[in-house]
Amino acid sequence: MRLPVRTVFSSDFSHVRQAGWVFQPNLSLDFKNALGSRGWNLGLQGSLIYTDRRYNRYFYAVDPILATADRPAFDPSGGYGGLNLLAAVSKRFPGFWVGGFAKWDSVGGAVFADSPLVKTRSNLSGGLAIAWILGASSAKVEAGN
Repeated sequence: MRLPVRTVFSSDFSHVRQAGWVFQPNLSLDFKNALGSRGWNLGLQGSLIYTDRRYNRYFYAVDPILATADRPAFDPSGGYGGLNLLAAVSKRFPGFWVGGFAKWDSVGGAVFADSPLVKTRSNLSGGLAIAWILGASSAKVEAGN
């Protein structure tokens, strides 16, 4: 379990502005030799997102003076900001490493979900990677967590 707190800064290179806070507690589970095959590792992670009002105003607010018929005014509060779910698999072979992931993000139920700047409430993404191992030590040890 991790409990990260982050802040956001913006700058136009003439001044810096603190634009809010994000709290994103998450739980990760790692399984070695998963998926019924020796050497494949599986990682699962889930996280909830909480943001303050200043952060949500910076990204999702529409001030009344900038409102249009297609983009109504919107002033979000702070609070729940969505969730992330992630699954990843990887395996190391003698000369290379392979891995892949799938990630689902959702802002359904978030305090800013009704902002006219939010165009979709969920997203599924994924990726694959291959890394060639150019050299390795002959002495191997098991990495601890």
